[in-house]
Amino acid sequence: WSDAAGAIREEHTRPRESPPEDESHTISLLEGDDEEYLEAGATTVEDLATLSPQVEASVARQILDADPTLDEDLAAWWSSTCDLPRVSLLGPVAVRPVAGIPLKERVEYHTEVVSYLALREHGATNAELQEAFGIAEGTVRRSINTVRDWLGVNPRTGAKHLPDAGAGPKACVRGTKVYELVDVLVDADLFRRLRLRGQARGGHEGIADLLQALRLVQGVPFSQLRRGGWNWLLEGERVEEELASSIEATAHSATLACLRAGDVVNARLATSAALQGVPYSQVLRLDLARIAEVEGDQAKAETIVRDEICNATDDDGDGPLDVSDRTRQVLEEHQWGQPRQRAS
Repeated sequence: WSDAAGAIREEHTRPRESPPEDESHTISLLEGDDEEYLEAGATTVEDLATLSPQVEASVARQILDADPTLDEDLAAWWSSTCDLPRVSLLGPVAVRPVAGIPLKERVEYHTEVVSYLALREHGATNAELQEAFGIAEGTVRRSINTVRDWLGVNPRTGAKHLPDAGAGPKACVRGTKVYELVDVLVDADLFRRLRLRGQARGGHEGIADLLQALRLVQGVPFSQLRRGGWNWLLEGERVEEELASSIEATAHSATLACLRAGDVVNARLATSAALQGVPYSQVLRLDLARIAEVEGDQAKAETIVRDEICNATDDDGDGPLDVSDRTRQVLEEHQWGQPRQRAS
């Protein structure tokens, strides 16, 4: 139902601007007219079309029915007595086993192995692990055995969280031997599921899902990686970019809805949480400026625009970076960042 960032796939939606059809009730995450959001927040018509297309009620029901354990899994993630292993990717990477054999060495390496498997939707073969980590077939088997013992027994089934190759549900579907994780909670997965459900529920309930998703963000995705490792991520897959984009879009949607509803507190919470994961986002900095403006602090809004957007620099010391066309459009709409008048 969704893409890698948790956004509902285009083929399951109708354009936001589509006229209503008598025979088809549709749902939208950002209910109401575009003008209401353009006035309330720092956004564009193009943003709204992307973030909040129409979803037919029958499609929304199928999406909701496809993930009946989301609330249970989310509660388990936050529980101090969670009986399932947890993998954190939305910030410093970490694995929290429950009842397995504790590792005494190579914790960072085996954390990377678990993270790799957590991101394999259809499992991973021995050959795929060899290629990803640059290791021999026997090393893969030894690493898998160590991880299997580390994660321990699945309390829901009595089997291991990392079954023997070919014994897990994905292996049965593929008809080949793959290594896979079963009943292991991953914050990035929960985030995407919440974002998808939010789009399927729409309105106030949908925004509540987005706010829950943003609670999961604890820093820049895939922070504090093992030195010399993670080449499969850094040189090939761009999962961290997909997650950053998802965090930005989720927060911008939630912030717009909260500002439209006059809920400045949750608007600030959403934007601040997302900035932990995407600290250089112009979209989120503009949201922060608009929140300051709504709170009556025009000077702070102008300071954010001037210092954190228009005069933002990178580490090369070559001066301010260019702003995007989208940022320029929002700045012009709100008349932010205008050159200061010379004092008379």
